[in-house]
Amino acid sequence: MNKRCESCGAELFEGQQFCRVCGAAVVAQGEATTQLLGDNGRTQSQAPEASGTSPVWGTGTEPVGSRQSPPVYKEPPAYQEPTGYQKTAAFQQPTAYQTPLASMQQTSPLTAPPPRRGGRGLWFFALLLVFLLGAGVAGVGGFVWWKAHQQAQVADARKVRPEVVRPADIPEPPQPPDLSGLGEQIRRAIEAAGVGMPLDESGAVVSGNTTTITKTYPLDGDATFALHATNASVTITGSDGDEAEVKITKRGGSAEQRSNARTMLAQTDEGLTLLAAGSPGGVDVSYEVRVPRGLHAVEIDTDKGDVKISGFDGAVVSNVKKGNAEFRGVTGDVKSNVIKGETRVVFEGAEREGSQEFSVVKGNIEATLAEGTDAEVRAETVTGDIDADDSLGLSVEKRPAGRSLSGKLGDGGQTLRFKVTSGDIKLKQ
Repeated sequence: MNKRCESCGAELFEGQQFCRVCGAAVVAQGEATTQLLGDNGRTQSQAPEASGTSPVWGTGTEPVGSRQSPPVYKEPPAYQEPTGYQKTAAFQQPTAYQTPLASMQQTSPLTAPPPRRGGRGLWFFALLLVFLLGAGVAGVGGFVWWKAHQQAQVADARKVRPEVVRPADIPEPPQPPDLSGLGEQIRRAIEAAGVGMPLDESGAVVSGNTTTITKTYPLDGDATFALHATNASVTITGSDGDEAEVKITKRGGSAEQRSNARTMLAQTDEGLTLLAAGSPGGVDVSYEVRVPRGLHAVEIDTDKGDVKISGFDGAVVSNVKKGNAEFRGVTGDVKSNVIKGETRVVFEGAEREGSQEFSVVKGNIEATLAEGTDAEVRAETVTGDIDADDSLGLSVEKRPAGRSLSGKLGDGGQTLRFKVTSGDIKLKQ
């Protein structure tokens, strides 16, 4: 028959040292009690009462196992002054190994958890695909329904046409003002402001493939005549009188093409300006202009075409990009520039009223001086020669680049300058 715990009466088993219910210490059957060493070193058969081997006041060593009821609290003994060395720990012999209870033994073998399956992602993508397909079908269905609904509304609106209500008496709209004379007024205002207007070609003479237009404009001695052409030949001749006669000749092409080769004209108190736009293919345009001999100045500018000026006493400014320039009997100030072409100058008399300068970038200059001319002559080339008649008494000097000439004719006077970048200069008498 098994023993029972003296504290709680629970049943004790063989070899049990502590009660499994209340945790009280018990002495197993057949085992000797724990022997303690006394003060004199001899063994004692009876274990004295523990003097406190645990930091918590109680019965000593904490029991093993779970408690079902709290331990009974005991009043700690009163403090006594130690009289000598006293051992506070007791050595307890270990007991033999006891087989654990059946309730504490493992009843089933440990098995590894089953591996996780990776099919959850496939299910997620499958559900997402189904959702997208459903949303697409719903969107297409909604669009078809909306389109049919809109077409039905348009058809209903076309069937119903509201009646137009017209009032019995509608006032007549005001009549526009008479603008018959406004065009002429505007034209005169524009002309007075110096804005170019298409030249009036009424009265033009058409003969075969040629159209000729002749116009006359008043010019006083202080005015300036200017002509800017894209592709045209220009001839300026000084004459007696106080007006300018402009003759425009168009050759080649059809009548419509010649009509499209327009000329803009602007006239102010300061002078007369002609602007010749580019002519259609196959149409050649030339300008022959007579101006007062003593006119203040003539300005010519052309991109492609020849320029000829003769019998003029005023100032001349001429710029030709591609073409030839010719000056005959011009006595006023002259400044001529040719990019690519030839320049020819003929002095018909010894008298001149201003300095004159002629330059060519690529081409030649030929000048004929009248006998008895008084002038300071300067000539130079960058890559080219200078040839002067012996009768002029001018010597040519060689330079590292080109040639140069400098001298006086007669008593000297206004300067005559000739300059060529790539070409020759020839002076003769």
